[in-house]
Amino acid sequence: MESGVFLPCLDQFMMSPLVTWVKTFMPEDQTMLFDFSVLLDGVFLNDIMSQIPQDLTNVNRIHNLSLLVQNIKTYYQDHLKQLIMTPLPNVLLLAVNEKF
Repeated sequence: MESGVFLPCLDQFMMSPLVTWVKTFMPEDQTMLFDFSVLLDGVFLNDIMSQIPQDLTNVNRIHNLSLLVQNIKTYYQDHLKQLIMTPLPNVLLLAVNEKF
């Protein structure tokens, strides 16, 4: 994708509700430093996922994680016009993993 096309898409993505929600997990003193590079390695997103309450039952966790994965997939397809080629997380394994 040419940079002339990519930059407007990136700007639009950074103003999306998904990114706005992700920013709510940033410490208040760091929200001004938030940019696309924060999302690239997945560390920050993993930190967010680790904040999902552990006291949910496995059925609730499976449902919530399934919805999250499906919404991310839909967002990529509908808004970014990209197909996710990497395998998506196995929500059954995530739900029963006590460390997640």
